[in-house]
Amino acid sequence: MNYMQKCCFICGQKELPKEEMAKIKISLNYEIRRLIRKGVKYFFCGYETEFDELVCQTILDFKEKYTHIKLVLLFTHRQKEYLKSKYSTVTYEKIKSNCDYCYYTKKDYKQLADICQTIICYNTFYCGTTASVVNYAKKNGINLINIATICLLFG
Repeated sequence: MNYMQKCCFICGQKELPKEEMAKIKISLNYEIRRLIRKGVKYFFCGYETEFDELVCQTILDFKEKYTHIKLVLLFTHRQKEYLKSKYSTVTYEKIKSNCDYCYYTKKDYKQLADICQTIICYNTFYCGTTASVVNYAKKNGINLINIATICLLFG
C-alpha cells in the first residue's frame, strides 16, 4: 500500500443541519471505520467547521481502539477567526493536544487533497471551499465519500 492509499483528507461545510446530526455521526463512524480496516492510517483535517470538529472528535475516539491511526490537524489563515467565533477554547485545546501532528499551511485544500486517495466530506452546496474540493476530486479521480449523500440515501 502506497502513502496516498494510507491517507484520507476530510472537509465539510461550516454548519451542519441539527436534524441530521444522528445520521451524520452514524455515517461518519461507519466510513472512518471502513477506511481504517482498508489500511488508511493518516486523517488530514482542518478545524474550521462544525464538520471538522465532529470528525476530529470521532477520530480521537477511534484512536482508543485503533492506536496506529494518526490525526493530522491542519491550520489555515482563516482558522483563527473561525475558532474565536464558533468553538470553546476547551474543545479546541483538547483536540489540538490529542492530535498526532499540527501543521500551519498556506496551501489550498485542493493541493492537500492531492496527497490523499480518499476524501470524506459533508457537502450540499455548489459553491464554497468544500464544493471546490469535491469538484476537484471528481475531476481527478480521487475517491470521494460525501456523508451528506449517504444521509440522503438512507434518510
